[in-house]
Amino acid sequence: MLSNASTDFTKKDFDLTSMDLSSITISETFDKTNCYIHSKDSKLKVVDNFIIKDLPQTKRVCTVSFYPDKNNKFVPRLEFKILNKDETVKSTSKDQRISFSSSDEGLEEFWKLINFLSSFKDLVDTGEFQKIYQIITAEDYSNFLNLKNDADKVLEISNVVEKTNMSTSDIEKVLSNKRIKSLEKFATMLDEKLQESEWHSFFKEEHWILGLGLDVKFIREFFNQVEVGISDTANKGSARGDMLGVNDYTILVELKTPQTKIFTVAKKSTKRTNTWSFSDNFIDGVSQCLAQKFDWEKASISKDIKNPITKEYLDKIKVRTEDVKSIFIIGNKSKEFSEKSKTEDTVTKRDTFELFRRNNRNLEIMTYDELYERAYYIVHDKKFISLESNYYEI
Repeated sequence: MLSNASTDFTKKDFDLTSMDLSSITISETFDKTNCYIHSKDSKLKVVDNFIIKDLPQTKRVCTVSFYPDKNNKFVPRLEFKILNKDETVKSTSKDQRISFSSSDEGLEEFWKLINFLSSFKDLVDTGEFQKIYQIITAEDYSNFLNLKNDADKVLEISNVVEKTNMSTSDIEKVLSNKRIKSLEKFATMLDEKLQESEWHSFFKEEHWILGLGLDVKFIREFFNQVEVGISDTANKGSARGDMLGVNDYTILVELKTPQTKIFTVAKKSTKRTNTWSFSDNFIDGVSQCLAQKFDWEKASISKDIKNPITKEYLDKIKVRTEDVKSIFIIGNKSKEFSEKSKTEDTVTKRDTFELFRRNNRNLEIMTYDELYERAYYIVHDKKFISLESNYYEI
């Protein structure tokens, strides 16, 4: 609680950095033609200037005056000045600029004053000011940006970067922090039993994970559940891919879940020595990828590639579909056949899996934990080791 000295004005200045705004109020003049700010304990203690920043040689002040409007209220007018300690205006060859870019320049004190004026709604009209300016939370600003299209978002953020003089390193930190949070979400999702559709949404939102992690130059858009085949006369029969990566050449992405097993629990009796039996889900997924690749190469000759969000058709001269590459993401290798395990069965599974995917042309098979490790390296530039249910860095 501030002492009573907080209401003793020196030369009619009210120091916003130390004095309590609850000690002052706004009243109409006797003839009701104007209003003024004064101490609650005396109408004679009138406030002329609000100190927003007190410096050794100068002080930054705001003078508030009022003008009647057509609604029988009074509109505040704010005038900012830099004064010497003897109350004379600081002389300069050009206007002094108060940017309010940080609390060190009186930003918090400025908004204290605005909130004080706005609290007298029956007397003071801050409507025009509030139409132009308002106090918003970080969440409010995020919602404001989300209403804009991508191009306008970039422009808005670019303006913020320019006006706040953010450095390149600051921007890199912001992007890095966002990707770190995405990685944390990825790690959490690995241990959850999610539907394929939830993984579709995640990779579509965080497409950098696939774009940088799979030796793709740049994936510009992902379209969920793409029709890759040719429909029959009943508009049925077209193969449906999980995701379509649009690069110089299109890329098909097929997803299972991290919990999907790559191998059978027991090796089939028909299996050769030093190999293991793949699960039905794995074989079906591989077959599906190959079928989609064939269907898409055939169908894309007559099929337009349309962005479902912007409704724009992509230029098929630039976006080609020759010898389409397919990516198949399935399972969790560190949990199903960890490299830390020395058992003969685990080593056999590891060798079988690696030999199979190395000998598949244009079908890249990857497990979710491998994808996580690559994403981790992109963000942290460090190698990452996964151990069944635990993750740690070295």
